[in-house]
Amino acid sequence: MFNFFKRKKRVQLFGWEKELFKNIFTLLGNEYRNFEKQISEGIIESVRFDKDIPDFISFKLNVVLLNKFEIKKEQPFTLRGIQVYDKTSCQYKHLEVEIGYGLILGYSVSEILNFNPDVNKIKIHSAYKIFVENDDFKNILFLFNHEEISLLNTSDIYKIELNGKIYYHLKDLEDGDFIGIDTQKNIYLITHDPFKIALQDNDLNYYLNNY
Repeated sequence: MFNFFKRKKRVQLFGWEKELFKNIFTLLGNEYRNFEKQISEGIIESVRFDKDIPDFISFKLNVVLLNKFEIKKEQPFTLRGIQVYDKTSCQYKHLEVEIGYGLILGYSVSEILNFNPDVNKIKIHSAYKIFVENDDFKNILFLFNHEEISLLNTSDIYKIELNGKIYYHLKDLEDGDFIGIDTQKNIYLITHDPFKIALQDNDLNYYLNNY
C-alpha cells in the first residue's frame, strides 16, 4: 500500500538538454514543432533526479511558458524508439521522452548520470508513441492549477481508501509516509508508523516546492 521513494533532488541542467531535445523534435517533423518551439523559448529551467527511480529525469518548467503551451486535454504519452549517440560509452542508446498535456516533462536513458550525448547524432526512424492512462489523476485534475500540474508527477497519483474515506496519493516522503489530498483539496500528511492521517495547514504548493 505504501511506496518507499526518497525526495527528488533538483539539479542544474547538464548543458546539452535544450539543444538535444530541440534537435530531436526538429527531426520528428511538423507534428512535434510545438515542442521544439517551447524548448527554444526556454521552458526547461532545471532537472529533478530521484535516485530511487533510476535512469529517469524530470524537468522543472517555466510557469509562464507552461501556461502558454499547455494543452490540458492532450493525453500523456511516452515517445520511444529514439536513439542518441553517447560519447561516454561510444554507442547509440535508446532514449525515451515523457510528454503530457502538450508539454515535455522528462526523459529516460540507461546510466543517465554518465550520459554524454552527441546532440547531432540522433536516429528517429523507429520512433513511436505509447499512450499513458491514469484515470485516478484524471478524476482530480480539476483540483489543480497550471503551476501545480507542472510540479506533479502524474504516475505517483493514485486513489487509496483509509478508514472508510477516499484519498489520493500525491507525493512520497520517507519511510512509507506520503502527502495526500481529498476532492475538496484538503492536504494530509499520512504516516505509516504510527499510522496517522493529519490535516495540514499549508497549501499544496508548499509541499510540492519543499518536498
